[in-house]
Amino acid sequence: MKGLAKSASNKSIRNVHIVGAGTMGCDIAIHCAGKGYRVTIQDLSDDMLKKAKTNANKFFTKRLKKPELIKQAMTRFIIDKEGSGLSSADVVIEAIVENLEVKQKLFKEVEAKVAKDTILATNTSAIPLEKIAQSMVDKTRLIGLHFFNPAHTLPLVEIIKSDFVNQEFLDIGAKFV
Repeated sequence: MKGLAKSASNKSIRNVHIVGAGTMGCDIAIHCAGKGYRVTIQDLSDDMLKKAKTNANKFFTKRLKKPELIKQAMTRFIIDKEGSGLSSADVVIEAIVENLEVKQKLFKEVEAKVAKDTILATNTSAIPLEKIAQSMVDKTRLIGLHFFNPAHTLPLVEIIKSDFVNQEFLDIGAKFV
């Protein structure tokens, strides 16, 4: 992984947007915020977002112990019901229901709201990227970043490429991981 990261472009990842505040989305967001990234987490459900914030606070309190460090981590963990974090995201990670049509609709909408060099990633473990990307204008920017469960404590991520991936996006994804 370190070798792949060295070959990646100089694009730096600072802002991560997670779509889906369920178990995986929440855990990925906690992991990213814990590593120093600014994370916005989006979900349709207010209850899921509230639970995600509570889980993040519990995790950081247990792991970091010092009030100032907990506060810093929680400041980086931002609830974003409306998805305003998409416009500043360097990487967007989708962690929603395993349904092809829902994922296709989501990526079509997300692609229209992010910068041209934003990496779009899915956490899917079962649906081929080629199928998910069918609704996208630029299919080359979709990669798979399949985090293993529990993502906030198990440092294992599978990087998945499609037949039409832009190698630069894949390399930056590897650098991020």
